[in-house]
Amino acid sequence: KYSGTLEYDLYLCEKRKRSCRKPVFRGDITGDAPKGLEAMRHLRLYESETGCLQIWEHPNKVGQFLNRYLVSVDIGGKYATSDYSVITVFDRLGQMLDDEGNLDEEAGPTVVAEWYGHTDPDLLAIKCAQISAFYDNALLVVENNTAYSRYNGTANDDVTELFFPVLVPLYDNIYSHNKTELKVADNTAETKYGFNTNRATKTSVVKYLGICLRDNLYVERERGAINEMQTFMKFPNGTFGATPGKHDDRVMSRAIGLYVSRFDWKRYPVRRRLTRKQRTDINNRINKRANALTAAIFTPNQ
Repeated sequence: KYSGTLEYDLYLCEKRKRSCRKPVFRGDITGDAPKGLEAMRHLRLYESETGCLQIWEHPNKVGQFLNRYLVSVDIGGKYATSDYSVITVFDRLGQMLDDEGNLDEEAGPTVVAEWYGHTDPDLLAIKCAQISAFYDNALLVVENNTAYSRYNGTANDDVTELFFPVLVPLYDNIYSHNKTELKVADNTAETKYGFNTNRATKTSVVKYLGICLRDNLYVERERGAINEMQTFMKFPNGTFGATPGKHDDRVMSRAIGLYVSRFDWKRYPVRRRLTRKQRTDINNRINKRANALTAAIFTPNQ
């Protein structure tokens, strides 16, 4: 019926549905205010049958690990006819091979929560910050093509360029594909936040999702994500996307998150946090060495 071929094996997709289940929570997350820094204070969940946030596993509040959780975001639009915005939360603990933070290449993450809906870009930025903070200061990965577009919003009032200016003051554990770039205007360094999906990187993330499906390298909980994979196509011109009339927002949110979690592991590993005693011991050793060096410098020669 459509020109193109399905990218993902339908049988493998059906097998992956076996791990899908009903969420233990549906509703949303809020702070003390809808906007600004107060939106990040006293984060709490509230239940709603029509809420956009689904949770299969609540965050581990012990906080023993850095970057245990990864949040992957595909930005959509504010209207019902727009693409959906998807915030996927992965638990990466299973990928950690040892306490040194080495990667277990035979393991993968688990989807533990998802926000799926339509909202304004600035409000989506706040939601991303809230969910990431709630999940133990998760590594936040945002597909940045939409966020960095210079679309002025005059046609449908969807000002996507507001996303990062709103997000950055609220949250600091944000993924950047390249650490810094030089601005042409004044040759100053500028951090480029997010993951850029050009033709090459989109092919990479799409293909790696296929490997994860084949080799059982991640656990999916939402059947809707698998349904999207079953209608995700490669077109004759080499591009990828949903079958006309379908969506691929969950596919891209999963694909980007899985790719970053695996191939940017060295930059963003899961590793055990230092205990208070360990931090104190390190500080004591540093102070002891500093004091000894100071004494050696200022002690007069005999």
